[in-house]
Amino acid sequence: MIHGQRSNILRLLCKIDEVLSGKNLSYTSNWAAPEQIVPSSVSKISKESDIYVLGELIYWSVFDHHSLDNEHRRHSKFSFAESKFRDVLTSDAEDILSDIFHHTLRSSVRNRYHDITELLKRVDDFLMEIYPGKESIINVFPTSTPLFIGRENELLQIEQKLEEGHLAVLTGVGGIGKSEIAKKYVMEHMDEYKTIIYWTYSFDLVSTINNSEFLSDFEQKDEESDLHYCNRKINKLSELFSGENLIVIDNLNLEIEELDHLDVWKKICSLPCDLLITTRCNQEQYFGNQIYVDGLTSESLKVIFRNRCSYEPEQEEYVEKIIEAVQYHTLVVELIAKQANSCLKTPAQMFSLLKEKGILGFNSESVKWDYKKKSVADHVRGLFSMFSMSEKQKERNRQIMMRPDIKLPQPFASWSNSL
Repeated sequence: MIHGQRSNILRLLCKIDEVLSGKNLSYTSNWAAPEQIVPSSVSKISKESDIYVLGELIYWSVFDHHSLDNEHRRHSKFSFAESKFRDVLTSDAEDILSDIFHHTLRSSVRNRYHDITELLKRVDDFLMEIYPGKESIINVFPTSTPLFIGRENELLQIEQKLEEGHLAVLTGVGGIGKSEIAKKYVMEHMDEYKTIIYWTYSFDLVSTINNSEFLSDFEQKDEESDLHYCNRKINKLSELFSGENLIVIDNLNLEIEELDHLDVWKKICSLPCDLLITTRCNQEQYFGNQIYVDGLTSESLKVIFRNRCSYEPEQEEYVEKIIEAVQYHTLVVELIAKQANSCLKTPAQMFSLLKEKGILGFNSESVKWDYKKKSVADHVRGLFSMFSMSEKQKERNRQIMMRPDIKLPQPFASWSNSL
């Protein structure tokens, strides 16, 4: 709002034709567009010149100094780390500001916004981005496992499948390592994605999505159904997604046709993102996107065993026998190693126990275990069927052994002296 008498205001205005002819031209050099400063370019003065000045004002408000000549190019980079707002600028906010500068602070008039509404729209986008109450996506990362061995081929296949069709399905028996491969892929490719959301499937798709906090300031409304809230979250995700995005659904242990909410699944598949699934089921309709995860090599499994339980060189043949006995099953090998360490047993003694008492579903003649129908908890319960422990001791041991970051101390097995 300009206050003052009409005659005073009119004296501040000038006709555009007088400006273009050079008769009535004034400017402040540090703020002016190039065509205002160079006499031979006076004919290029236009509303785009004012847009340049507005860009310079925004630049000054961010950096506390005028823009530099080398920042007036199409691909110029800006040092937002030196901005006085560096602690509150998100990566999206920096992208928007860069776009504003690329379309205002340009030497050539034709490379600037041609209408003030274009600039105002981007300024509004910027304010929406930094406004504290704005709905935004929250990255949801998986917990990583300290020890990861091999799987280079599977990781490469994931990358190829996602490049080809934005969908990769890791399938294989329970406990073979599908989840760890998915987590490793996320960690190795984190810088390539703007957004990463990692879901662990629980009960059904609606519950899985509703229980995941991947949107800020987005709550379920009073009397809103779970399904409606789920659909609203997916719609908002689609609205906010930009750039490269990745969604991981871990342990989707149902065939797609068995899902309770196929419409929700279809909405997820239509999102503009890469989708990585881990499952024990054979998803036949996505055959071309499936990657079968088999057991690790004997050498890799020996590294895992040794990491969880140290042993003398002469014991290695028994480690190999254990690996063969459990059909190269990653989780079972690791749990046996942890149990051996905690119970002060050598690999030879553990192998003898396997032959003598077996694991649930195992016998001394051959290994019979329907992996596809067993959860990780089933594998752990099976392993502890070998030992004379109370139910309380077994449960406590199960809980600790399922922590991948823990190498059990030997004193932990003080109650297992009867073995």
